[in-house]
Amino acid sequence: MASIHELLSSPVSRDASAEPPAEHQDEDTKMADIEPEATVLTVEFILDLICPYCYIALKNLEVAMVRYRERHPEATFKVSFSPYQLDPLAARSAYDKADYLEYLLGRTHTPEYWTNLGNRADVTIDWAGRTGNTRDAHKLLLWALDPNIRTVGSTARAALAPASPHSAVPTAPSTSEPGPRDTTSNGHGNAPRPEHGPARQLALLHALFEAHHARDTDLSSRASLTAFAAAATGYPASAVRAVVESEDWGRVVDGLIADVANPLGLAVRAVPTLVVNGRFVIGGLQSAEFLVGEFERIAGGRGREGGSG
Repeated sequence: MASIHELLSSPVSRDASAEPPAEHQDEDTKMADIEPEATVLTVEFILDLICPYCYIALKNLEVAMVRYRERHPEATFKVSFSPYQLDPLAARSAYDKADYLEYLLGRTHTPEYWTNLGNRADVTIDWAGRTGNTRDAHKLLLWALDPNIRTVGSTARAALAPASPHSAVPTAPSTSEPGPRDTTSNGHGNAPRPEHGPARQLALLHALFEAHHARDTDLSSRASLTAFAAAATGYPASAVRAVVESEDWGRVVDGLIADVANPLGLAVRAVPTLVVNGRFVIGGLQSAEFLVGEFERIAGGRGREGGSG
């Protein structure tokens, strides 16, 4: 199964005659009678930056991967992140964070609930300042993964459903200024990390999550987002600004969201959603222990195969 990074960089071929997959909700999830999976586990993490459950889910996923590899040192994880918007019509810098997130997530939880939930995952939840539309921030996350996107498509969507009208968009131009070369070790000797790729995307995601949920950074403000992302990554501010202001990159974000929301595929309506090896769907905020158990099932050929029919 191709990773989303591969799908972002090359054309995607899909079988238009594929049968619609089964519902992926827990009560309708079926146990797949399949061969054991390879030692490489690809994880597509579908998220919105504004969602605190997604922030905590990332931390739980990272803990789960460490624990799983302690049991299975031969295992390798390849993780990438796909966009979703809880409120795609939101304006920029239009809302107080605490009030807006209560509106999006419901008023059933007190501030103390979110603080305690974050503390259990070692993250800070302290919504101060203004917020709004997250589309521009999602552009930067995709650019950090690959600056030359040609074709977009969700890993799972490619496996589960025929192509949608939104599954291909015009080539998004790379910025005129390349990002800086990171000379820190990547854990495999002293070779430098690539300028773009999964590691860079993950580092930027951590920074953006912290900026939104633990600081008063407004990710919906193009000026604030550009300044913060340039400082956090070392990319030239002019290159970051070009991506933030690009409608080509905006169409890439829109295409991926349409892909994962397509009713013939995953039909994602909420986040976080994890898709493992392109077809095993894990929805909602789950504990690290639960995720380790799911990885064991998938690697053993007993994963819960999901989708929406």
